[in-house]
Amino acid sequence: MTAARPAKLLKTTSTFPAEEFRKLSAEGLLEAPLREGWGALPNTHGRVLDILRDVGARDLSTGRLYEGHVNALMLIAKYGDVQAARLDLQEGRIFGVWNTDALDGVRARLHNVFHLSGRKAFASGAGSLTRPIVTAELESGGRQMFLLPMESTAHSVDFDSWQPMGMKGSDSFTVNFTGAEVAGGTLLGSVGDYYRQPAFSGGAIRFAAVQLGGAERLAKDFVVWLQKQNRTEDPYQQARAGEIEIAITSGRQWIASAAREAELNFNAVDEPGIGRMIQVANMTRLAIERICLDVMELVTRGIGARGLLGPSSFEKQLRDLAMYLRQPAPDEALAAVGRRALRRA
Repeated sequence: MTAARPAKLLKTTSTFPAEEFRKLSAEGLLEAPLREGWGALPNTHGRVLDILRDVGARDLSTGRLYEGHVNALMLIAKYGDVQAARLDLQEGRIFGVWNTDALDGVRARLHNVFHLSGRKAFASGAGSLTRPIVTAELESGGRQMFLLPMESTAHSVDFDSWQPMGMKGSDSFTVNFTGAEVAGGTLLGSVGDYYRQPAFSGGAIRFAAVQLGGAERLAKDFVVWLQKQNRTEDPYQQARAGEIEIAITSGRQWIASAAREAELNFNAVDEPGIGRMIQVANMTRLAIERICLDVMELVTRGIGARGLLGPSSFEKQLRDLAMYLRQPAPDEALAAVGRRALRRA
């Protein structure tokens, strides 16, 4: 096996929230998914989702990255070497999942070692994550997970590829793995494991929790803004505050319901259980999206142009949440909900 060339960074414009991750580490939250067996022990899903909500309320880019870290460790807990992951965590490694292909998606060809080619898009944390799970299409067919040590894996990061309207701090750059050679020891699980249901679709409840945290932050900041503006007695603002409170409460109920379903069926192997978990996850992500959009509109109307001026935090928070809500295939998720409802009718 030839020595890997060092990682090439085309532009050092990273905005990775390093300080926020230091805080998460100090709170024990980076190690928690393995230490506490998240998703494997009874009564843990509710706590996981509440923590994700809290991190999302602090900062949505941090929440996006942390959710990916949690996702990766849950996959390792199921398919990989937990002890090795614990050692990596002790050394300050950060995990994530890079699944979205660029036009030339990542491929893997086996010849003594695995030879990678192609690029991943929306690789959140690229340039800072040191232990991403990267999916690749095998030459023999099927998609395989690789847990890559980035310090010894040849790759380049295109910092120009991430010019978003929001979520800039998620550093979701494009990563090129062409020329990388990786050993079989980087394999995680078997072909197709990443897409196994209901965990694949059911994982949507995690990013929905982060998104709701972002809406909760908006709601809290709106109340503080009204207090500072001495407008809490304005009946129109009171009505808006009431609508926001109803929306946020509804969102919390959706997340709590999703947590209860996950306790029963996140690891289901029977068709009814798998179907119920996917249905609840799809409904939850769509309901939370609608709730967040409603809260964004109400807050924007309430603060007007004045509230969108610096140094107000609203402008960034609104952009971040609008960007983060653009999750893959919302129309397909809604159609899937409808198909199941029609079959049940």
